[in-house]
Amino acid sequence: MMAFIDNAFAHSRTVLATLLLILISGGVAYNQVPKEADPDINIPIVYVSMNHDGISPEDAERLLIRPIEQELRGIEGVKEMTASGYEGGASVTLVLSEHDPRGGQQIVNVLQSMRGGMGAFRGNDGVDARDVSYVNMKNQRLETIEGQSGVIIRDYDVHADSGGPGQWRGGVGQMMTVEARRDGSTLIIQGMDRIRFPGWGVFGGRPAAPFRIVLNKGRPEEKELSRLDRLDLNAGDTVTIMMPGGSGYGDPFERDPEAVMDDLRLGFVTRAGAKRDFGVVATNKGLNRQATEKFRTTRVRQNVRAEFDFGSEREAWERVFDDATLLELNRQLMTLPRSQRFDKRHWIFEQVVPDMPAAGMGRVAAAIGDPDEARARLADAMAKVFGNSTESPAHSR
Repeated sequence: MMAFIDNAFAHSRTVLATLLLILISGGVAYNQVPKEADPDINIPIVYVSMNHDGISPEDAERLLIRPIEQELRGIEGVKEMTASGYEGGASVTLVLSEHDPRGGQQIVNVLQSMRGGMGAFRGNDGVDARDVSYVNMKNQRLETIEGQSGVIIRDYDVHADSGGPGQWRGGVGQMMTVEARRDGSTLIIQGMDRIRFPGWGVFGGRPAAPFRIVLNKGRPEEKELSRLDRLDLNAGDTVTIMMPGGSGYGDPFERDPEAVMDDLRLGFVTRAGAKRDFGVVATNKGLNRQATEKFRTTRVRQNVRAEFDFGSEREAWERVFDDATLLELNRQLMTLPRSQRFDKRHWIFEQVVPDMPAAGMGRVAAAIGDPDEARARLADAMAKVFGNSTESPAHSR
């Protein structure tokens, strides 16, 4: 060691020149190597999301999480697996995968984490464009999105009329339209809850608007889409995501007309929605109090429910598949070998509602048709699967 030090002192000019060269090289590298304040880090994690409208966290763990964990454990290379069950909520994460035209590499960027509205409660409207379970999430700056990805954000706003009407209005969801600028882009979408059955109203409140996703909205080739994981896009294609709102609380015709006018000015409701959902007549000059009072007193109070208003789609579904029927169906499915349960359940539903549209692509009520006939088909399908002639439980609604 002493010989090395003596040699360094004997050749001090060489040592100093070497140190200077190292410092210069480090400075050049620091200025030329790209740096990011929030660098993208590739984390080897696969996220699996499962949704079942109305299921409790306990049932989600028993009926969804445990079966899927068993299947996923068979995948080679899985080192760790964690899962959690939750109730309600609506969120969508948009991730864009595209080829970099400069180098041909694949670029993956998170475009936006979008939120639905929060349900109203007595004395307070729901929070708009915000899900209460994600209090620490921030939206991406649109300039950052367009700078890092080959997309143009054509629209970024609230989803008007999406909040459930009520004396206290449900929160509205977000809305965004993305246009692809490059062929071969892929939009990866996670979430898409509440696409078939919206959040339900309480004590006279109305249901919210459901989730919607539309390809090339407003064009001749416009197409309503169903739940999906990924969507391939070419240059010029647009995707419009409309998040669901929160449910309303209380009779919407008892909402303060001035509060409705505030919603109208803020873009939370449209003029047509103000009259249809709240009985408030607005003109270019503002609130027409006389017309509002007349309209509110002459309406048919068919939208006032004592407790819950689940909406026409879910009510049509539960005329056939009510709680007692589904409990009996699940009880009998549990008597079958585990490997058969999913396929048998799926077959039974296909016999009852053979023309069931994909979520968001059609009406459940039209597919079910006559509920008595549908229940007869259910009893017959269950008898064929379980080998008995027991009829489905009597309708409980």
